[in-house]
Amino acid sequence: MDAQAVFNLMSVLGHDARKSNRPQSSVLFQRGENAFGIFLVLSGKVKLDLGVDNGHGYYYGRGALLGLPETLTKSHYNMTATVIQDAEVGFIASTDLRTLLNKSRALCSQLLTLLNQRGEKTEKKAEMNNEVDAEFDAKEEYA
Repeated sequence: MDAQAVFNLMSVLGHDARKSNRPQSSVLFQRGENAFGIFLVLSGKVKLDLGVDNGHGYYYGRGALLGLPETLTKSHYNMTATVIQDAEVGFIASTDLRTLLNKSRALCSQLLTLLNQRGEKTEKKAEMNNEVDAEFDAKEEYA
């Protein structure tokens, strides 16, 4: 998805989102919690992790869309989202997102494209991790 398409998607979602300011250390959602909506990061930084204080996680800033797969599939959040730098976020509840999707085929298409790209990135990261693990295992055998 090119930069203009992402900008258009964020503009549409941002227009319908309820905006709020969240201080550092605020939790947007927790791993295992029933998905209740999506969050659009408008400013600041948010960390997604497994909810364990191990320093590992994914960091997101302006334009990030969090909780989308879980909200669309009506499942549980897979990670915990914590504000690490005071943030303004937009929130769209599950029911409101479904209404938006029912009204706009273009929005559906854009979100599917975004999810597909995320899936491809995740697969590449998994492949790289598997290669590193295999290398480590091979070194362990000869140590």
